[in-house]
Amino acid sequence: MSRSPIAPAVPADDALPPAVPADARPRAALHTLGCRLNGAETDLIRRQLEGAGYRVVPWGEAAELCVVNTCTVTAQADAKSRQALRAARRHSPQALLAATGCLAQRQPDALARQGLADLVLGNAEKLALLEHLAAQPGGAAPAARPARIIAPPLSRQPFQVPGFDAAELITSAGDTRAHLKIQDGCDFMCTFCVIPAVRGRARPRAFADLLAEAEALAAAGYREIVLTGVNLGTYDEGGRDLLHVVDALNGLPGLARVRISSIEPTTAAAGLLERMADPAHRLVPFLHLPLQSGAGRVLAAMRRRYTPGAWRAFAEAALVAVPGLCLGTDVMVGFPGEDDAAFA
Repeated sequence: MSRSPIAPAVPADDALPPAVPADARPRAALHTLGCRLNGAETDLIRRQLEGAGYRVVPWGEAAELCVVNTCTVTAQADAKSRQALRAARRHSPQALLAATGCLAQRQPDALARQGLADLVLGNAEKLALLEHLAAQPGGAAPAARPARIIAPPLSRQPFQVPGFDAAELITSAGDTRAHLKIQDGCDFMCTFCVIPAVRGRARPRAFADLLAEAEALAAAGYREIVLTGVNLGTYDEGGRDLLHVVDALNGLPGLARVRISSIEPTTAAAGLLERMADPAHRLVPFLHLPLQSGAGRVLAAMRRRYTPGAWRAFAEAALVAVPGLCLGTDVMVGFPGEDDAAFA
């Protein structure tokens, strides 16, 4: 939709002078629902807002800007996302309320029609929040104006994080672990999963872009980087795969650990286990392999790409190959057609 020129939410240079007292800066409150990837994206939004002069306050405090990064993986997630948006209306009635993320991608018109947000940004636009804030009309209270919806179809091209300035936007505040988004979307089309519809098909983050953020995270004092994405093992950007990412991070000064958040068992290359087993490599011996069901019939109905036997064989091989491996998984119950035997 067209954007009319208006006064930006922050000064034109997107930064307030350092001399401006903290209590004179516009306040922003952020709330995340859903997955680890959503959390990593909210952290990127926080950094961008702080770099633009906002003072980020705890969720529930009054603010001039409230951002809810929504989830839609279940009906309960939908309900919690709407509940958070309503809560923001109550504690900050004059705030500009932005709904971002997966529910904003799947049901943007409904969120606007129900008055739950003033700005609705789908997954392709959430990390361009500052740009959309600058185009937001001024004047009347946000809730009195029609909501703006920006939720275009999702591209399959490699992406970058817009407005990311490594030198200015990263502070550790004493934290030692940071999440690094390197991939988004999925091509696997499991029958229980809405992710391909709301996050699009698999696409990598540009290698140079993710490496620049990783370097800045290490320089800011983070000791561990957790790689996040929807389907990490499918990372492929210009011939570089997940092993290239891991090895590049292994060479960063100041970084002590690299961790993979979760990986599909059919995409975990043998080279990952070799690196986990190498005491000199910073990739920690941590492997989260989703199982979803131990019943072959249920896995087939889910359109998972492995059998229970194949999953178990890989897990057992990993435990042998990597001394002290921390192995985790997750299991779904109540899948349609699951009987007592499949549950057991």
